[in-house]
Amino acid sequence: MREMRLSPSIYWEKYNSLSHESSETFQQFATRLMSLFDLYPESRKIDKNYEKLLDLIIYDRIKSVLPPFCLVTFWH
Repeated sequence: MREMRLSPSIYWEKYNSLSHESSETFQQFATRLMSLFDLYPESRKIDKNYEKLLDLIIYDRIKSVLPPFCLVTFWH
């Protein structure tokens, strides 16, 4: 996925919609979740900064409940 360079929103959507496959172990599922979750903050240029990560998580949660006309892109 790193070569594809998807947009941050695509990483977030993929992370949130990922489901456990019947043919995989939970360890494999966890690895897929971790991979997507690692790529998301990287794509948002969080740079291993805990405070920025918290801001991003709160931002995404608030964004998930806002009506479409209120949505403004804060993260580039």
